[in-house]
Amino acid sequence: PPGVNLLGSKWVFAIKYNPDGTIARYKARLVVQGFGQKEGVDFDETFAPTAGKPTVRIFLALVCALNLHLHQMDVTTAFLYGYVDKEIYMKQPPGHSDGTPRVCRLIRSLYGLKQAPRIWMEKLRATLLNIGFQGSMLDPSLYFLKRDGFDLWLLDFVDDMLLASSSLDLIQWVKTQLLLSFKMTDLGEAEKYVGISILRDRPQGKMWLHQASYCAELAVKFDCVSSSFPATPLPSAFKVSMPWEVDPDLPLPPDTPLDPLLSPQDTTLYQQIVGSLHYAAATTRPDIAFAAAMLARVMSRPRGRHLHAAKRAVSYLAGTPDLCLTFSASAGTVLECYCDANFGGDPSHKSTTGFLFTLAGSPIYWASRKQDRITTSTCDAEAQAVMAAVQHVESVRDQLQEFGSTQTWPTPVYNDNSATVTLCINPKAHKRSVQLTRPLAYVRERTTLGIIAPIHVKTTDMPADFL
Repeated sequence: PPGVNLLGSKWVFAIKYNPDGTIARYKARLVVQGFGQKEGVDFDETFAPTAGKPTVRIFLALVCALNLHLHQMDVTTAFLYGYVDKEIYMKQPPGHSDGTPRVCRLIRSLYGLKQAPRIWMEKLRATLLNIGFQGSMLDPSLYFLKRDGFDLWLLDFVDDMLLASSSLDLIQWVKTQLLLSFKMTDLGEAEKYVGISILRDRPQGKMWLHQASYCAELAVKFDCVSSSFPATPLPSAFKVSMPWEVDPDLPLPPDTPLDPLLSPQDTTLYQQIVGSLHYAAATTRPDIAFAAAMLARVMSRPRGRHLHAAKRAVSYLAGTPDLCLTFSASAGTVLECYCDANFGGDPSHKSTTGFLFTLAGSPIYWASRKQDRITTSTCDAEAQAVMAAVQHVESVRDQLQEFGSTQTWPTPVYNDNSATVTLCINPKAHKRSVQLTRPLAYVRERTTLGIIAPIHVKTTDMPADFL
């Protein structure tokens, strides 16, 4: 039709690898140049959910703790199963022309369309609900099935699916049902999921999650391979910002060399490195979460020392590929929370919150982030950390309940500040804690309801201290 928005396309070539790093196959895919689409004409809604990293870790932790079978399936060309909901036209693909000005009208959603992920997720969800699954209320990529007295969990990340159950027959039945609707590859027992390598010793009740190959790739990509590797992600004396860098009116101290801003090319390199660090920190490496969070504070105006520190963090990852999350069935399914804070450790005088949740003997959720406001005391900073942690405790408890692992007891929330722990239990009024009235009222309510149990521990026994 005249006046339509005509889209182009291109071929994208990729190499698919096996879990051991060997080449599995070479892939070519025709991709629509969706950047030419017009909102309201070629697409409306585009949001499509993917499984959250905490959900993946909770899923795997419970699989280990309950000694379930864990299988994986991969959907072949997932986005091609859905039908487009708009009239979309595309030029004839590169390498194909019939010598006429004719164009292609898309019936199926090709890769590259802005709405393709959403169309696929709606197609998958409808198929799973038709089989008998129920969707999670907390993570739209998580589904539950109960059949013949057995439970099955399905976790989806675009076209990768994990299936967990105590019944192999139920897993096979679900695979058969899915194969009626989609062309899929049965990968058997899961070994690698969304970049996470999964090692398992079922007789010993152990599971290890690591990203050794990813760490090695980063070292090669950013030229951080050396004969020796640092013992920590950041130097001990590293400061993300100097006072005279935050406030240009402050004079530069005598005998202090000026650290200039990076060039645009080096700034882009720095941003790539920090983004890569954040992926590792959010997936299986909480030991670099603090470093990644600190380096991310100067993404737009990095300096030489920041780039040097970022490369050091990559070298640290390359030197510690054997560090991993270790789940153990013997540790059980008791959720524990550790939260900590430093007081005014940032040049902006704001404090940093760090918290760590453990399940089946290993971290499943962690964070290292700058607090929203300037705190007035150590107790104030710790109270902000406790409040942030408790909010996530409720979410994780609700998700565990969906898995059938209901925490009928209060979740212990460990903190190394005795004043904060006391205020989390007793509504003591004091002129120095008046600013804590609202956040601690929320925490005390959760304590009274039996959702949490604030407990004091020594700083030397605080696992969240490094965050």
